[in-house]
Amino acid sequence: MYEVKKHKPYKIKGSDGKVYQIPCIQRIDAEDVDLMAKFNTETNVQERMRLCKEFVLKYAKGLENDPEIGEYEYFMIFEDYNQEYSSQAGES
Repeated sequence: MYEVKKHKPYKIKGSDGKVYQIPCIQRIDAEDVDLMAKFNTETNVQERMRLCKEFVLKYAKGLENDPEIGEYEYFMIFEDYNQEYSSQAGES
């Protein structure tokens, strides 16, 4: 039997202390699933980084104004998000 569980969102803390939240992977919409699939098949590094930034900023609006965040950091956040939830995806 599949049991629906409550999952905590992924949190990002900006350099100013503001906390942003991305929904757990079980709650993202089809558009985000498509974006993740594109990321996994994309070979162009710039496009991969653009996809990461698009995903993160969809939920963490305002993070782009953080003076301490660089383009590569969106990739690092995206990768950490994937790593945190990859073991939970499909859990029952």
